[in-house]
Amino acid sequence: MPATTTMTAGAEAATPGAAAPEATEGGRYRIQVSALRSEQSAEAEWKRVKAAYGDLLSNLTPNIVRVDLGAKGTFYRVQAGALTETAARDLCAELKKRKADCIVVKP
Repeated sequence: MPATTTMTAGAEAATPGAAAPEATEGGRYRIQVSALRSEQSAEAEWKRVKAAYGDLLSNLTPNIVRVDLGAKGTFYRVQAGALTETAARDLCAELKKRKADCIVVKP
C-alpha cells in the first residue's frame, strides 16, 4: 500500500529510460502521475498505472501525498520515487512518449 504524506498549498512540482530506473538512496526527486480527490482513488490509480507501465515503474516506491489547496479542495497526488533528477526527468519523458501524464517533483 502506498504511503500517504500531507502537504499544504504552495508545494512545488517541476516538469519532465526504457528500463525501470532503480530507486536511488541518494535520489530525492519523485515523479507524479496523477492527482485525485480521494485517497482510495489515488491508490487505485497507482495500481492501474503500475500495471500499465510496470516495465518503468516496478522498482519505485509509491507515495500518495495529501495536499490541501484551500478553496480548490483536497487532492491526493500519486507520486513515486526516490530518483535522481536525471532519472526522474528521463522516466517522465518515457512515460509521456507512451501518452501517460508525468511531472518531476523536486525535493
